[in-house]
Amino acid sequence: MAFDLSVFKSTVLHNGLLKPDLFRVRVFAPTGLLGVDAAMLHDIELWGEATTLPQSTIGSGDMFRFGYGASEKRPNIPVYQPWTVVFRVDGNGVIWRFFKNWHNLIVNRTNALAGGKYELSYKSDYLADMGVQVFETTGTQAISVSMIDAFPVFLKEVPLDWGEHNSYMRLNVTFVFTDWIES
Repeated sequence: MAFDLSVFKSTVLHNGLLKPDLFRVRVFAPTGLLGVDAAMLHDIELWGEATTLPQSTIGSGDMFRFGYGASEKRPNIPVYQPWTVVFRVDGNGVIWRFFKNWHNLIVNRTNALAGGKYELSYKSDYLADMGVQVFETTGTQAISVSMIDAFPVFLKEVPLDWGEHNSYMRLNVTFVFTDWIES
């Protein structure tokens, strides 16, 4: 079948294109942090400024075609890539403290929390589900991806600069997760 530019153009005009700025990031607090900064956390999705749709790759390994001889690659497991979200940091630093507290909940770096220094928490205390939704220009949800059992593994350093007086702080947080569901 030959490519028909007019059919493609008609499809784009009829269906439109998704815009990369019509999205929402949903971050739910893990059970170990419930009640901490609760007033800010119900609006945390508004603080998510930039992200990507999380993706996966398929791991593969060498398998012998006939149990011996030449090998070929065969799929074996899904591999989920880390997911990064850029958050605006509010004027009181609640977003900053929330993620620092979450990090400290995972691996206790102070004696302030229960347990000994450098001890790991139970997974049930620090895992949380998250999601990202992409919307059509009409406001209808077009894509929804939920990350299951996620937690932050990397809080990128935040640059401070006297020359940036007309800007605001951003915190890059990288999450890993066990599984994801697209709906």
